[in-house]
Amino acid sequence: MLNKNKLYTISFVEGASVMAAEICGAKLLAPFFGSSLYVWSSVMAITLGGLASGYFIGGRLSKRENKEQMLLAVLVAAVCCLCLMPFMTTVFLITASHLSLIPAVIISVLFLLFPTMLCMGATSPLIISILTSNAHQSGENSGRVYAISTVGGILATFLCGFYLIPNLGVQLSLIGFAVALSLVCLFLILK
Repeated sequence: MLNKNKLYTISFVEGASVMAAEICGAKLLAPFFGSSLYVWSSVMAITLGGLASGYFIGGRLSKRENKEQMLLAVLVAAVCCLCLMPFMTTVFLITASHLSLIPAVIISVLFLLFPTMLCMGATSPLIISILTSNAHQSGENSGRVYAISTVGGILATFLCGFYLIPNLGVQLSLIGFAVALSLVCLFLILK
């Protein structure tokens, strides 16, 4: 079994990657749809929907015997989704040219963010399950994992908004978080 600090690090980087994907996703949509209330509402709603779906699936996966392998598979899928995000602008162009604004925005955000958020959401229940050996630990482990993930998200929000995106751009920022998530996958491979 992985030690707690490695699992907490995975949780921190996953939380950071969630917020980086959300902010960068909105920035990727801006050239096609602007940064209107429709865009931000869609980004936030689909982010939450993807995370909720991921929590549900992660809870189901946590019942399996090979939890660490499941966690690795989910993290690798999340890395792939993050790497693909900058290249999805063709979908926006197609939907923007064939649909009215609101359906085009919702469909574009769905393709852009939902798979990434689904994978990211599935990680926390798996981490909690790996950490928990008896029922008395479940609440404490859940609280700690979600708190660490949220702190990662807060730091990534400031980092993306104030430094990475203005200085490196959206694509490099997303690739950077994908690399960070790949590095924490090594914890699972090299345990």
